[in-house]
Amino acid sequence: MTKITNPDVSGIDLEKQEVVTEADVEIVEKRNIRQNLLLARKKQLQRKKRGYGKLPSSLRR
Repeated sequence: MTKITNPDVSGIDLEKQEVVTEADVEIVEKRNIRQNLLLARKKQLQRKKRGYGKLPSSLRR
């Protein structure tokens, strides 16, 4: 598989492709933001859980 670094190299149907890719990119970005938030929450919860294991029960929040 060869990755195309320059989109300008292929001058065939550029206008049609741009319209489609712009809409797709917006959807993908929204998904990525949601995924990042979910992953961040999971990581934070795991950190808290790990920390609680080391503390005595009286100091748990």
